Amino acid sequence: MKIPLRFKCLLIWHKVTKKKNKSALIKISDQGLGANNILFILPSDNVNAQITSYFVNQDLIKKRMTIYYFVHEKGLKYYPEKLRSSFITYNEDDLNWWGVIINHSILERIKSISYDALVDLNQKPKPAEKFLIMDMPTKLKIGFHSIILEDLYNITIKKDSSSFLEKQYSIIERILGLV
Repeated sequence: MKIPLRFKCLLIWHKVTKKKNKSALIKISDQGLGANNILFILPSDNVNAQITSYFVNQDLIKKRMTIYYFVHEKGLKYYPEKLRSSFITYNEDDLNWWGVIINHSILERIKSISYDALVDLNQKPKPAEKFLIMDMPTKLKIGFHSIILEDLYNITIKKDSSSFLEKQYSIIERILGLV
């Protein structure tokens, strides 16, 4: 996977200039109730979005938790219509030259909610979403392993090309207490 030079430069700048969010440690246990407020960052490309759509559709069963979804507008068509009220979307006009979200209303809407967990379901790094994740004070951040972004998440899921993506999603469901 080729990562653009602009994205690499921005990551280095962010690591040098930003203070790392120090949040209290969390504990995952059998007695735990799982996360109550979850933000899923969804892929917008057609292949991964169609697979992720099935995973997202399963979330409708869980009524006791509040789930929000963050996705680029071009990927919205792949996800269930009945979940649209829980979606927060952005488009190219909301990004600066670096690819970072600068639209204050979107940033305020996302940051106004205290999430127990943030789950990035993207297989490919997108600057807009990755820098949003870096700025979120969420205690539990789950995403797919990437060498360049290894310190972004608390829990990383190893991308396995020999297994189905659904298997990796089921691991995330178990971690969050969705199953």
